[in-house]
Amino acid sequence: MNTRNDRLADLLRRFLDNNCTRQELLELLEMIEQFPDSENLRHVMREQWHAISDAEGIPHAHAKLENLLRASRTATKERGAERTEKRSETTGERWWKQRPARRFAAAAAIALILVSITYLFFKPDTSIPKQALSAYNSQNDIAPGSERAILTLADGTAISLNSKRIGTLAQQGSMQIIKLDSGQLAYYPAGDDEGQGEIAYNTLTTPRGGQFKVTLPDGTKVWLNAASTLRYPAAFTGKERKVSLTGEAYFEVASQPLSSGGAEGGKERMPFIVLVNGMEIEVLGTHFNVMAYEDENTIQTTLLEGSVSVIPTAALSGRVSGEAKLLRPGQQARLTNPEKAGSRGANEIRIIGDIDTRQIIAWKEGYFQFDHTDLPTVMRRLARWYDVEVVYEDIDSIPNQYFGGRVPRNLPLSKLLSVLQQNEVRFRIRGRQLIILK
Repeated sequence: MNTRNDRLADLLRRFLDNNCTRQELLELLEMIEQFPDSENLRHVMREQWHAISDAEGIPHAHAKLENLLRASRTATKERGAERTEKRSETTGERWWKQRPARRFAAAAAIALILVSITYLFFKPDTSIPKQALSAYNSQNDIAPGSERAILTLADGTAISLNSKRIGTLAQQGSMQIIKLDSGQLAYYPAGDDEGQGEIAYNTLTTPRGGQFKVTLPDGTKVWLNAASTLRYPAAFTGKERKVSLTGEAYFEVASQPLSSGGAEGGKERMPFIVLVNGMEIEVLGTHFNVMAYEDENTIQTTLLEGSVSVIPTAALSGRVSGEAKLLRPGQQARLTNPEKAGSRGANEIRIIGDIDTRQIIAWKEGYFQFDHTDLPTVMRRLARWYDVEVVYEDIDSIPNQYFGGRVPRNLPLSKLLSVLQQNEVRFRIRGRQLIILK
């Protein structure tokens, strides 16, 4: 039996039932501040949230949380005052000088807990409270992104995929390009001729505020996130399948024999290679996510199924030494973005284990999901999806805020901001600008 977990669960249950004494609330804040295992903490929180929401219904639970947030702030201030009064009995003035941020750790933690419980652990079909959604004038709102993209053919012809037009859009060599009833793009053979002429490259581009899905000529499925570009041949020939990506995409790679004339069930498969800025990713048949935006600090490849190998582009060219690294499911390869690395470049790939893959592909499933994500990172994601410019009114006064939660991507911007604003960051929408207030 885990005594710490049991005590935390008991305090959380009393907290959510509004039965905490003042001392119990202070004890709860202390436990949250010092809890060693954040994943275990979230598990205990989730159990207690489900207990009250299932028993009393979501609206009643939300009303409780609003009152508790106010109470927790008051208690935290009292706790800070108590520590100040007792400083001469312990370590004196020096305690605050060494650890000033600790005064606010509990307040930030409990605010994050309340927001996280409400928006990370509610059931997917649960609606957000009306009072939380009325924080902004709907006339000054910005709609979420949608299925939008531009397909550029080998001859430079650009085809907008925003319209509802369904059916054959064009032919490239031996392949027909078809927009399906589902709205996605797909490539199908036009006839028996496989076409061994010059390779025709197509480019699929999603704007800010857009996303799209395409099935490539080999059957590989690709989900393209906002502000991303995928370049690929209209037909895969030779001994490898190679595409290039900027932005973010999720791949479900189809396994393909190296040669159509090979024996059925042969082991040789045509490798699938993704080129991004500074990294090459090689797979045979697998599910993985690549995030390679120019404005992010790292390029990330996250494996969900199968196996992939990754290697810095500089190592392939011989400019630096380096070997390919193999990923296992649940691992992520990180490379410093060459655009951010300065003159020294970015050549070392780090492998990170135990990645929450649900968070990585939340965008594909229609959600924003954050887990101790800093404010600038959150704002970059919102800027790409809502096609807005983020402006900091006074960047030096912006607190070091971290966010945790799972919010649908189909919300208007104002409604999503009303969720984030509960973490004591204030916003204003002006035209297509998102202003973070000081």
